[in-house]
Amino acid sequence: MFIIKNQLLSTCTAIERALLDITFLLKGVKQMRNSIDGNTSRLLTISKAADMLGISPDNVKELLLDPELPRMKFDHGKRVRLPQNELLEYVKKRSRNWFDYC
Repeated sequence: MFIIKNQLLSTCTAIERALLDITFLLKGVKQMRNSIDGNTSRLLTISKAADMLGISPDNVKELLLDPELPRMKFDHGKRVRLPQNELLEYVKKRSRNWFDYC
């Protein structure tokens, strides 16, 4: 019984951390939406995408493991660029369905 309770608490803590991460991402998206012209989309490097979302470049690289994240590859796949508007839509979709990513 004690082991099950500890596992449940551990799972709840992980979910709480994920929710905090999503809230932080949404704040970054809202800030960027306020400063973006909806008709233009820039191609972002991994570091620029990380700055925009308020996360580390390593976290952006982790997001790139998801094949649903739109990206463009250049120089035979050595350079990756993320379309700004599509990245924002991806983050919004992922935050709505956060439970699919636990």
